[in-house]
Amino acid sequence: MSVEYDKFIESGRKWFCHVDDDNYVNARSLLHLLSSFSPSQDVYLGRPSLDHPIEATERV
Repeated sequence: MSVEYDKFIESGRKWFCHVDDDNYVNARSLLHLLSSFSPSQDVYLGRPSLDHPIEATERV
């Protein structure tokens, strides 16, 4: 992931987004959400990985 982040820094873009290959991202909704934050502040959206598998019916 460090190479991925290095490429982001080189690009001059405002936001860095890392998404696993088993996730879906609604880009329009994400951009709308990001517009409420300043790119100069660190923002974490999502949740950390769990240390155990979960069932689809389980709430975290």
